[in-house]
Amino acid sequence: MISLQKHLLIDARPLNGRKTGITRYVEEFVSIWPKETNFKTTLISNAPIQSSLLLPSNINYIHDDHWSSLLPGTLWLNLRIPKISRQIKATHFLGTQYALPIWGGQHLIKTVFIHDITFHLFPSSLKFWPRIFLKFIVNKSIQKADRIICISQSVLNDLEFYIGHSLPNAKVCYLGRSSQLIPTNLRTKSSEKIRLLLVGSIEPRKNIRQMLRIFLRMYHISREIELDIVHGDSWGKVIDSDLKKEIDKTPSIKFHHKISDSLLKELYSSANFLIMPSLYEGFGIPVIEAIGHCSVIANDIPVFRELSEHISGMHLFNFEGSPEKKAEELLQFLRSVNIYEIADDKGYFTYNKFITSVCDSMNLT
Repeated sequence: MISLQKHLLIDARPLNGRKTGITRYVEEFVSIWPKETNFKTTLISNAPIQSSLLLPSNINYIHDDHWSSLLPGTLWLNLRIPKISRQIKATHFLGTQYALPIWGGQHLIKTVFIHDITFHLFPSSLKFWPRIFLKFIVNKSIQKADRIICISQSVLNDLEFYIGHSLPNAKVCYLGRSSQLIPTNLRTKSSEKIRLLLVGSIEPRKNIRQMLRIFLRMYHISREIELDIVHGDSWGKVIDSDLKKEIDKTPSIKFHHKISDSLLKELYSSANFLIMPSLYEGFGIPVIEAIGHCSVIANDIPVFRELSEHISGMHLFNFEGSPEKKAEELLQFLRSVNIYEIADDKGYFTYNKFITSVCDSMNLT
């Protein structure tokens, strides 16, 4: 029997021009894809593929403009991937965002990325039907997957607890640092102010409301602190009218909506601390984006404990409790540590390691 050349088909729907955590990891993953491989690689999407990074010339691209491309992305994937993968003789499929083709595609060796289980732990973060649909797709994709890749041990632990049994075909593969945010020239940090930076969508699980309440009380105690909040989408009524009135009267709080990577890099470099008060994260990409720029103060939750084992200059702090009490504790903490400390991972989180780990998991090496 003549064996087919290995041919990997990658779900490239995240490469849609938006700036989300999933978009960033997929474009970084693809942009440094090995030039010399013993297998063929094709990206496929139901929309034009866009990236702020230069993508390799040795990768093929398919923009499927079939009428079904107008349907919700996961439905399109299930209708079209089995047929297209046969036409192009693909042997492997990589689902970059939770989903696999669950009807058909038996000829494919399937791998799926699981980034978190927010749909289960924080269902209020999603609308009713998307939540039900995502739960169904994740459950079915896990059943169909030959390989499951979790972006942290914390995600794998949560997933196994949610499923109710161990997953021997699952592997942890840590994400890498974004090439667009690696520091070049560090800006001089002000000695007059302590600059805090918070990066993330404004949604309930990010715990931004609690952080704002803490900061407002800190600001009443001392004018030496500033807070920059960088965010994309917003949902969940995180900031009510009373909180907004307080924010509007506080010049030391600045919001930055969907900014460029160059401006984001400047904010990281001028900050003294990245603040991550999240109640739940699958990984927490801003933590590794801050490496080389500033130090990190993160909520004391499992995934941040995990990351802190590999990052110096990362501190854990319990953000839960009375805002008044936490304001005093955090202000005291900020005054007790070196405000010029910079987080360092000694090269632990890189996309070259990530790609090697993923390829090994998929038996593509």
